Amino acid sequence: MRLASKPGGRFDYVVGIMHDLTRESFLDLFGAPGAEHYAMRTFDPIFGAGFGARAAPGDIFWTSTLDVKGEEEALFGEGSFRFNDEWKLTLGGRLFDTKVDGATSASGLLEFLLTNPMCEFQFHESREGVRFHTKASITWNPTGNIMAYAWLRRVFDSAAPISTHRILGPISPVLCAGQLVELRNWHAYRLARSDP
Repeated sequence: MRLASKPGGRFDYVVGIMHDLTRESFLDLFGAPGAEHYAMRTFDPIFGAGFGARAAPGDIFWTSTLDVKGEEEALFGEGSFRFNDEWKLTLGGRLFDTKVDGATSASGLLEFLLTNPMCEFQFHESREGVRFHTKASITWNPTGNIMAYAWLRRVFDSAAPISTHRILGPISPVLCAGQLVELRNWHAYRLARSDP
């Protein structure tokens, strides 16, 4: 949702808020005829009865899932002031909070061969961050078909703690202290011309 001024005035502005929710789920299955029988014949004598049936049930030797939920809320605004017909100054900013929660799992014979000695695992991770983007630009438009402008952009990024754990394996929580990172970019003297 946004609110904007009528264009063409000496002062133009736009302000608004935004909310976005995204959910995604993926399922991958790989199999082959006789996979369960092969796993039972090959690995049961080593790892015990029932391992082959667990590693390739129904001839499916790899199952992978991925579930992600992302949520973002933002507040933004921008204003432009015209000094005269040739010069315009624009200032703007965007503050947004992002949360991402994801989980993945894999199981089966292929997972066992790739991550020996585990036959299956689950992994979960949560991230949250607050960012603030600022922008300032100056525009020079001496004629109707010539325009030059330069702008400065700053990005402040706060990294929130990350929670991670793995199931059916060593549990290793990871915690990263929040930090504020500033990125500054200059973009200068863009020149555009359009001939009628």
